Order: sequence, then structure tokens, then C-alpha cells
Amino acid sequence: MTGGYAIECDGLRRVFRSRRLTGQVEEVVALDSLSLQVQPGEVYGVLGPNGAGKTTAIRIFSTLLIPTAGSAQVMGHDVVKAAGNVRRRIGLILGGERGLYERLTGRQNLQYFASLYLMSPRQGAERADAALEEVGLTHAA
Repeated sequence: MTGGYAIECDGLRRVFRSRRLTGQVEEVVALDSLSLQVQPGEVYGVLGPNGAGKTTAIRIFSTLLIPTAGSAQVMGHDVVKAAGNVRRRIGLILGGERGLYERLTGRQNLQYFASLYLMSPRQGAERADAALEEVGLTHAA
């Protein structure tokens, strides 16, 4: 991989193995030979049917899973060999979260996460408003 990409992977594969009560080992291929390059600043959607490997790929990119084969880098850092460097550069919230987040408006969620990054309430509100305006969601937040 040449580097310079926000996310880059080549031949990424993840196989889950489980042992049945009979002792037989069953393999499930969750991700098979994913290769992609995402430029810095590029918006990239991950779409596909259930079981296509979307969440598995995101978990690999965020260092929550180790690939069975292939390689992946996030901002030039290998997700296996330099997982700590990757984690210091990303933030991740996976779907299905319940509790606080769904009770807050979109604007309040942005302000809450800004506070986790030690922004003042004023700075968090300004950044949230700017982000919402940038993506055209001011009316919905």
C-alpha cells in the first residue's frame, strides 16, 4: 500500500470460526477480499445488505477486530501493528447505541461529544452549529 490515504486496505478478509456441539468447526466468511482507498476529506458511504461485512470492515478499521488476511491502514498506520496510533486518531460510535444519545437532539449530541474533547460549551455550540450548517441539517437538529 502506498499511503497518503485516510483509509486503505488490500485483500481484507475476516473469517469467524465456531465449534459446534458435535465438535465440527464451522467457518463464516464475514468479509472477503475488500480492497479500497479513501482520500483524506472524502465522504465514503458503506452500504450493503445484512451480512455483507460492513460492520466487520468498520471494526477492523477501528482496531476492534483483527483481519484474518489482508492489510489495512488508517491515516498511514497499520490497524494491527500500530493499533494505538489508529485509536488516537479516530472516534467511533457503532449503531444500536441506546440511552443518552437517542434522547438528545442532533445538536445536543454534537455538543456533548465536543465536551468530551474538552471544548468549552460556547466553542462546542459554535462547532456544532457550523457542522450542521455544513451538511445542511440545521433545520433537523
